[in-house]
Amino acid sequence: MGDQLSTAERSSSRNPTALRTSPVLTVRQLSKRYPGKTLLDHVSFELDRQKIYALMGANGAGKTTLLNILTGFVRPDAGVVLLHGQPIGHLQPHERTRTGMSRSFQDLRLITTMTVRDNLLLATGRDPTDAWAKALVAPFFKSGAHLLLSVIEGLLKEFSLSADTVAGNLSYGQQKLLTVACAAANGGDLLLLDEPVASVSAEHVHRITMSLRRLRSQGATIVLIEHNSDFVRSIADQILFLSDGHLQHYTTLDALRADPFARGSYR
Repeated sequence: MGDQLSTAERSSSRNPTALRTSPVLTVRQLSKRYPGKTLLDHVSFELDRQKIYALMGANGAGKTTLLNILTGFVRPDAGVVLLHGQPIGHLQPHERTRTGMSRSFQDLRLITTMTVRDNLLLATGRDPTDAWAKALVAPFFKSGAHLLLSVIEGLLKEFSLSADTVAGNLSYGQQKLLTVACAAANGGDLLLLDEPVASVSAEHVHRITMSLRRLRSQGATIVLIEHNSDFVRSIADQILFLSDGHLQHYTTLDALRADPFARGSYR
């Protein structure tokens, strides 16, 4: 995948004002094919700041594959991905996390034998044992650990989670909340969430909805794969619909349902 930038893009990436007004993410001509199936066929789109995007489409349309490409877990056959105007095609998943992109997965991927606090600490990229030890032996590390703990305490409050509860003892809805909190823990401004409210109660759907709205108000851009149409209607600023390798944009769920392109794939 090429990582060439235009002169205008390079100038924008060095200009703080341009950076604030430029898209968080730019995707150009992204393609991914498997034997007998084209999931992405020269897909291009941009994500603006402080917006929530719902990524929709039929099962097998390539939604998770698209997120996997954006986060570096899958290589595309062609195309360019820019984060904050900078190419990231050469970066590994953990390196993309450090640039401000974070991700949740359908299968939760929590460490169920560890506490909620330590899952959040790991999500920041820190080793919990290492952080606690350093906090005891040096003022420099102590101040850093205090700052880190304040971030975690804020997340615990935001998501109404108990710090010392073992993650495996949480209800499924609380585990979903924890996965979203972990995605937000590194302080990145682009969150990619794979079915954040699938199979959870109405109460937890509401709590996740409110938390995502607050994250958006604090500056985050959020992309979420979701089939829950009521949830999408309540939270999405825009809808991206993927079908037969092509991506269409809609401002409302009703507009999506009225379009023949989407109507055959989505009911």
